[in-house]
Amino acid sequence: MFKKHRIYSFLISTPYKDIKQKSIHEICNCTPEYTSKLLKKLQKKGIVEKNNKNTVKLIQPLKLCFILSFEEQQKKPLLYQITNLKDLKQVLSKTIYSITNESAILIKSDEKPKTIFAYVLGKDIDIIDENFQRVRKNPDLIVYPSDHFRFIKQQLINETFLATDFEIIVDLLKSNKTKEAMKYLIENNLLNR
Repeated sequence: MFKKHRIYSFLISTPYKDIKQKSIHEICNCTPEYTSKLLKKLQKKGIVEKNNKNTVKLIQPLKLCFILSFEEQQKKPLLYQITNLKDLKQVLSKTIYSITNESAILIKSDEKPKTIFAYVLGKDIDIIDENFQRVRKNPDLIVYPSDHFRFIKQQLINETFLATDFEIIVDLLKSNKTKEAMKYLIENNLLNR
């Protein structure tokens, strides 16, 4: 992953929050100079704002989502057939993961979504492979192998790790699913933020 994409991903996972610039370069493993230069470019574009306390705030997450989705390559998702929801919960608990909000809502109420979308840390894919069969068509589970930056600011709600809304938008845009991205933005009132 490019350094700037790490920073973009980190900012997208923390929209509208003041973040110390020092923590951005430390977490994203970039030099302070590189981070400062990139943030100045984003500030000129009106995507972030900086204040006197050397903090940065992402004020236009949707713009940054579009930039990241066009610059970064989408990793090919892995398709699986799962046995049942209980097994899936057990297997996911052994990995570093997050699932999309739509899937999580159904899972929390013990309903099985038609298709579950999840992000799993790349090194944990072997755990998924050991427990579920890969398929080419009609999957129950679609897994996007991810690096650790995906999980820095995920949400834990009712013992389920969720992907942030803007991360979902980036992935939909990367997959050329613009209609779905717009629908998600409208349904979750993200255009008015």
